[in-house]
Amino acid sequence: MTAVALAMERCFDPWRTQSQQTLARLERKQRIESELAEEEALDVEAARLLTEAAVQQMREPDVRLAVADLKRHKPWLFRQRQVAGAKAMPARQQRMDKPQVEQAAEQAASTGDRRDLLRYLRLRPQGGVK
Repeated sequence: MTAVALAMERCFDPWRTQSQQTLARLERKQRIESELAEEEALDVEAARLLTEAAVQQMREPDVRLAVADLKRHKPWLFRQRQVAGAKAMPARQQRMDKPQVEQAAEQAASTGDRRDLLRYLRLRPQGGVK
């Protein structure tokens, strides 16, 4: 190379370094946002800033690990997946034949007990309580 080419090369080195750093920062931001979207972050901006701070402090930056750690320590930043719980009402009983339905109706009418009424409503042919 000529002296002029070397001088120009040295002149552009700071910009090249700055461009490489900017590119690395943008790629990391994209990986963080992608991981946060996959984990269903509610406040993406706050979660992104916290994740970036955690990644910067790591010896070996690992975005996935940082997001998992954030989700474990600050779960309110992420959508909570609903866990199927116990139902308020027990499973429907099978329909009974007519004499059993009539007997349940008579018992509900005579006792006035709410449980007897609900049993009758579940047994009757029209459907019942949902």
